[in-house]
Amino acid sequence: MRIALIPALILSSMLGAQAPELPLRAGWRKERLEFPLSFAPGLPYKGYEDLRFMPGMFNPDAKDYFSYAFVWWIEGLPTLDAKGLESQLTAYFQGLATDVGKGKSLNIPSGATLVHVKRVARINVDAFQASVRTVDAFNGARALDLRLDIQVQRRQDHTAVFFAVAPKQGRDTIRKDLQALVAEGLASGLSK
Repeated sequence: MRIALIPALILSSMLGAQAPELPLRAGWRKERLEFPLSFAPGLPYKGYEDLRFMPGMFNPDAKDYFSYAFVWWIEGLPTLDAKGLESQLTAYFQGLATDVGKGKSLNIPSGATLVHVKRVARINVDAFQASVRTVDAFNGARALDLRLDIQVQRRQDHTAVFFAVAPKQGRDTIRKDLQALVAEGLASGLSK
């Protein structure tokens, strides 16, 4: 069995890194942003961010409010640890709130985002869990407490960082839907 895998591994290394693909479910929205991100230009990456928004993402009354998944497809193999992700996610969510807030004439304070990241055990992938306290500038700067499940996968000369984002008090079914989407993304591009 192991012998059969060797040609596939050699072929995959000759083909180069395949970008992951997050599926687009019915009713969901997608968006792709190139690095550097306009709202978080300090993130030191080249590549892109690919997002999938659940149907109720921007509706505070929806069961899937502020629930989405995204992947950072990054050139190179940067070291990603809890402390570094904490700093980067603070810049990301603070920058997002500030940028959106400006467009809506909201003054978002500079310390509006607090992030804590911890490493969690997973097989064959670096995994982290983050808690993010920030504001939803899309909806009048209402307070948000989010949970992020993060998985890092290295592919040849690129790194894929997958995020599943939902309110901490969110429904388990929403979190499971997001995790299933991320699992498909983790598997995508590996057998091409």
